[in-house]
Amino acid sequence: MNYVTPAGFRDVLTDEAQQRERITRAVQERFAARGYLPIETPTLEVMDVMRAGGRLAGSPFRFFDARGDLLAMRPDVTLQVARMTATRLAGQPGPFRFRYLQRVFREAEAEMQAKARELTQMGIECIGEEGPEADAEVVGLLAEALDVAGARGYTLALATVGVLRALLEASGAPAWWKEQVLDAYHASNFVELDRLTAPAGAGPSPDAEPGARASAPPV
Repeated sequence: MNYVTPAGFRDVLTDEAQQRERITRAVQERFAARGYLPIETPTLEVMDVMRAGGRLAGSPFRFFDARGDLLAMRPDVTLQVARMTATRLAGQPGPFRFRYLQRVFREAEAEMQAKARELTQMGIECIGEEGPEADAEVVGLLAEALDVAGARGYTLALATVGVLRALLEASGAPAWWKEQVLDAYHASNFVELDRLTAPAGAGPSPDAEPGARASAPPV
């Protein structure tokens, strides 16, 4: 018998585990000092609930339970926090500041089986606050977390999908094309974005069926 771990999963031995523990403790202390409270979410979610939360981060592991419900191992914690806030905390006054440290599970695409399929996700959620002060708080905590983790020379990239959605709505393109553009954006697939939004004569037309080759207006 070949005693190996499944592809994308691994053991964490003592030296690395101690480093992870030290970093985790330091970062969580920073989050706690700013008023972020710990939460825990279940490993499994009903698939329909995950889909209702929007696009999933990565492809989740799926299986049916004994009741016939289609379940997913959480690929991301943010969607679960949104579900929890909309249900368990509905009607309660905010704002809410949460922090978490949990494992997430993402099925790798066929051509990327070497990627990790089990990851540790540590983060915060600030719900009910808006405006530049709230943005600065979250971005500042991210920078602090990277500093205490020992990261140096990093660059933070900030973006919002709101502008892209507005442009897509104004484009008049069919739904399938807008969906493909959003999928490429969320996957950071800039090659596909360039192909989909290429000038006339260089890419697919928004009037063509999916898979057809023609031209498309830039977004």
